[in-house]
Amino acid sequence: MLKYTEIKNFTTHDGTHYESIPMSYEVFGQGLDSGAPIVMVCHALTGNSAVAGDDGWWKGLISDSNVVDTTRYSILCFNIPGNGYDGKLWGDDYTHFVARDVARMLYMGAREIGVEYLHTLIGCSMGACIAWEMAVEYPDFAMQMISVGGDCKSTDWVIALSELQLQSLSRGDYGMYDARMLTMLFFRTPQSFSMKFDRSIHDSGIPNVVSWLRHHGDKLEGRFSKDAYRFLSHLTAKVDISSGRGSMQEALSRIKGRVIQVGISSDLYFQPYENIKVHDMLLSMGKDSHYLELDTQHGHDGFLIEFDKLQELLREFF
Repeated sequence: MLKYTEIKNFTTHDGTHYESIPMSYEVFGQGLDSGAPIVMVCHALTGNSAVAGDDGWWKGLISDSNVVDTTRYSILCFNIPGNGYDGKLWGDDYTHFVARDVARMLYMGAREIGVEYLHTLIGCSMGACIAWEMAVEYPDFAMQMISVGGDCKSTDWVIALSELQLQSLSRGDYGMYDARMLTMLFFRTPQSFSMKFDRSIHDSGIPNVVSWLRHHGDKLEGRFSKDAYRFLSHLTAKVDISSGRGSMQEALSRIKGRVIQVGISSDLYFQPYENIKVHDMLLSMGKDSHYLELDTQHGHDGFLIEFDKLQELLREFF
């Protein structure tokens, strides 16, 4: 069930001021006031706060007796303000925000509802990027940060893909449909497509892979706002923990807690070699850094498919 709070007097990185920003969130497992350790989840680009429960999009990792055990932990997930799940959209104001602004919003929202310290801050895909920004901005907030299929900066590759999506979104009624179909090519791999479709033909006479792409275009249009997709695609290109802090090394030096990165072996979106470079930097500073790799042929979306493997990778940290 959605719950609500608000943060007041928020100023973005470019100086835009908002007297109040409404925030919505959900809590699963133990109550926030139960004394149970708190796990805060940052959702992916088209995700939302419904991270667990019967329809939870990450219930393969977060549920009773699972790795993130809802009988032991309190799980908190905010909707990124502007994702539309609670009706909040930014319209043309979206350009005022970068990923660090969202990280600040989520931290302020958590503090507003009485959360002072986390056992774990975990994010996947774009949510992992937000978690990185939070870990650097608020180094005392969490005992550990887990990044699954994300990065601490927008690479040129990610920026280019975000630009293609934004250009598609600007082109009339089918913009979001086209942008989503394009993105699905980067969320999976040629091997994953071969495993799933094997050049088969749909009952309608078109290739099943084409039917699947069209289905995902239609499905997103049915549940997601173009404004929300535009805003979140923009955010993906605006991740940079080093901004205003000198070098990447100087930014990483701020981190105090344990860092666990889960790279995805076949990821065409956030490539794992970028995670390894950051891991090496952290180790050279004496930080408590761990790099794990989710071995899958399914590409970026492996974190939503390979739950058995993801559970085994993360079990020792919970």
